[in-house]
Parts: sequence; C-alpha cells; structure tokens
Amino acid sequence: MQTETKSTMKTLTIILLLITNPIFGVTNKSPIPEETLLFEIIYKGDRIGTLKAERFQIKNKMVYTSSTRINTTILLIKKINVRYKYRVTYNAGRLRSSKVNIKINKRKPKQVLVNQKGDDYVVKFSDGKRNKVTDLIDISSIKLYFDEPDNVDKIFSEQLGNFNEIVKIREGLYKMVNEKGNENFYHYTNGKLDKIEVDGGMVSFEMRAKE
Repeated sequence: MQTETKSTMKTLTIILLLITNPIFGVTNKSPIPEETLLFEIIYKGDRIGTLKAERFQIKNKMVYTSSTRINTTILLIKKINVRYKYRVTYNAGRLRSSKVNIKINKRKPKQVLVNQKGDDYVVKFSDGKRNKVTDLIDISSIKLYFDEPDNVDKIFSEQLGNFNEIVKIREGLYKMVNEKGNENFYHYTNGKLDKIEVDGGMVSFEMRAKE
C-alpha cells in the first residue's frame, strides 16, 4: 500500500511539473494583446482576404504581429494563395528585431530577418543576400496599422529591408512610395487607420478596417 501511495505521489508530482513548466504547461499562454486590428482586403469590390494586426507588451518590449491571408483568382485564370506573417520587436522606441515569413502559392517560402547589431541593423534574406542598415529605426511599416505617421518622412520596410519615403498629402492622408515607385495611400481619421490603397504593381487593391 505504501509503495502504491509513493508511486501515485510521484506521478502527480510529474504531472504538476509539466503543467507549470512554461515549455509544456498552461503558463506558456500568449500575452493578451493590448490592441487587435482587423482589416478586409478588397479587390474590385470583392473580399479576397484578411489581415489581423496585434501589439502587446512583454516586460520592457513592445511586440507587433500581423497575419495576412489572400485567396483569389486574377484575370479569371491565375489563382493566388498568399500568406504573410510579421513579428516585430521594439525596445525603448527602437526596432530591435523583425521576422517576415512569406508564402505564395506553392513556391518556396521566403523569410526576411532584421536584427540590431550595435548601432547598425543586419538584414538577412532567405536567398542568402544580406544588407546593412546604418540609420536607427524608430518606425517601420507594421506600426502604420496602429499609429498615424505624423512628422515622419521615411518608414522602414521589414519585408524589403530598406526605407520607403512617406509624404503627408493632407490631414489624415499619407502617400508611401517604395523603391519601385509603387504608391500606397494611408487614410486616417482621428489617428485611426481606416483604409490603405495598395499599389501592387500589376494588381491594386484596398485594405479596409473592420468594425
């Protein structure tokens, strides 16, 4: 009887350790987001996808994430299945790291990593290319979902690993231009992002905030 009791206690101890271990147990829950934003992606009047953006604080770090899904058929023949995932970390108002995962149809997935090294940033692309950014980054594209970019003239692109120009057209309207000359227009009302007009080159679409 004593042997069975010891065995039972040992089993319970192991279970409790697993439950309270952050690797296995419920204490490894994701932080509750401070803010969650939802957008619908519209192409020629039809809803073709969604984007969810969240930001939450982990100790002294502010973490931004976004997840994009697009499923559509272009020109009646070309099917497009797109998945984007961003995870961007800031500390003391500065970008510290970012990771972008991209999956388009059945192509090989792509990844872009940005990490701060001293006063510079190292950008690594999944094809082996590298880039160094020497300017400090205090605002990047993912922040535009949450904050109006007033008094800002350039935005860092986590996906491209460089800066895009941004210009204020009028109150609440901003134009961002990338290295290819594509123009995206961001519409804000009282500091809240309502809509993005996206110039994707061959395809243009809108992203509208979901109530």
